[in-house]
Amino acid sequence: MRIAIDATPLTCATGGIRRYVVELTRALALQSPGDEIFLLTDQADWQLPATLRELDNIRAPRPEPQRFRRKWWSLGLPLALARYRIDVFHGADFAVPYLPLRPSVLVVHDLSPWKNAPLRAAGAERVRSRTPHLLRLATLLVTPTLAVKRELADHFQIARSKIVVTALAARDDFRPLSGVDVTNWLRLHGVRQPYLVALSSPQPRKNLHRLVVAWQAVQKIRPDLRLVCVGAFEEATIKRRLPDGLLVLEPLADAGLQSLLSGATAFVYPSLYEGFGLPVLEAMQMGVPVITSQDAAISEVAGDAALRVDATSTESLTRAVVEVAGNPRLQADLRAKGIQRSSQFSWRTTALLTRQTYVEAIRRF
Repeated sequence: MRIAIDATPLTCATGGIRRYVVELTRALALQSPGDEIFLLTDQADWQLPATLRELDNIRAPRPEPQRFRRKWWSLGLPLALARYRIDVFHGADFAVPYLPLRPSVLVVHDLSPWKNAPLRAAGAERVRSRTPHLLRLATLLVTPTLAVKRELADHFQIARSKIVVTALAARDDFRPLSGVDVTNWLRLHGVRQPYLVALSSPQPRKNLHRLVVAWQAVQKIRPDLRLVCVGAFEEATIKRRLPDGLLVLEPLADAGLQSLLSGATAFVYPSLYEGFGLPVLEAMQMGVPVITSQDAAISEVAGDAALRVDATSTESLTRAVVEVAGNPRLQADLRAKGIQRSSQFSWRTTALLTRQTYVEAIRRF
């Protein structure tokens, strides 16, 4: 099979959709070495990730001439699909070619572009305007959870038989670490235990402001418990001043994130809306107790392996942090359940199910 995957997310340095493309492409290449996988984009300035360069059946052709890239989705991409004799196109980020000349699979990660503030994703205007039409052009649709499938079917009146649920997974090397390497990493980055870990984001739906307020309330009971935020941090979220005990780190490579999580008391992910919640799964696989929201997709992924609370309530978040931080037995229970739950997900399974979807799309086209 000759598969084309939208490589545009690879032009971003970080992000969940980039990780999805990298990990899925790698797993597909490993599971089906007889297939050829073409990573196609209209963006000229990008590099094939190191983890994909070693695989012989992954192709990263040079960008099309500028005149075709100007009308990529309507002209350049259909021409590229014909040139490389592609059997199926995988739209990894809300888009497929405007001319349905080949079978296509379109991924809808979540419905945040169609939500109201504060749940709407920033900069989603283009997705919001063009994707409803592309949902009709795609042969099959893929969502990461049943929760998103239901939303998608109801919001756009799409037959559920056209939507396939295919879960994501944490990377295999996300495993608990211990020993002097973790200790040295924490010392080098100025991280002192005990501490919570959270992922920073300027997106309001990630609910960072409420977490900071809840953590400040926790400090009245546990003044030793610090909060470490990783990633983009909106200064206005904390009124332009970092409270004592709050540490903000730049986005970390996977090795750094593993070290940070390995020493954490808990990982707190109070997002108000997600399509899957991959960071929750990654933390659970790392053996870190997880506190998260009652969002439908996150609840579907986490099951009973995380402490799920009403993340719209500062008081609920405060109580949850106090409960976990002060209860070693609960921490051990959440660790064990998290490791067991995360073992039910793998990129190998994701790749196998995705390839089955390709076969079905070709059959239906």
